[in-house]
Amino acid sequence: MRKIKNIKILWKFSDETGNYEVNMSTLAVKAAGCVIALFFVFSILWALIDTAVDEGKYSGDAYHLDWCEREYIDRGYHELYDTLDLYRLTSDKYALYWEMVNGYRDHTLYDAYRALGETGIDEVSYETENGTATLSIPVEEKRVFYGRKVLDNASTCEFEENQRYLTKFADEVE
Repeated sequence: MRKIKNIKILWKFSDETGNYEVNMSTLAVKAAGCVIALFFVFSILWALIDTAVDEGKYSGDAYHLDWCEREYIDRGYHELYDTLDLYRLTSDKYALYWEMVNGYRDHTLYDAYRALGETGIDEVSYETENGTATLSIPVEEKRVFYGRKVLDNASTCEFEENQRYLTKFADEVE
């Protein structure tokens, strides 16, 4: 058996200066590197174009309305409140969402004061760190106050989409 020693595949070119040779394996590695580099460049270019299209499509009110609608459908009212408050979305376009967020807030506060009352706590007091001011909140009074707000929200609902959930909140009020 004969051993095959270094096999060199070369391309020979000639020009005005004379002959020169190009090693085939080096050429193949360089060509593969160029193809991979082109793939990365085109994929980055594609991502940039896609991002630019999304930025154009979702800017301003269209983006905010889409985001609010998603949170509204998922009933993520605390995230919806964060979005409305963070971007100061107070126009009439967002009234549906504000009505639901405010109703949810009132219901949550009612539940918190009801739970405090059930544990036997009659009053909640807060004091500043240096002791200069004290705030006392009567639990039963706040429970009744927020209970009335929840009932009022259900009876004065402006948007039909919110009626079902606001009524459900009102049914939980004792």
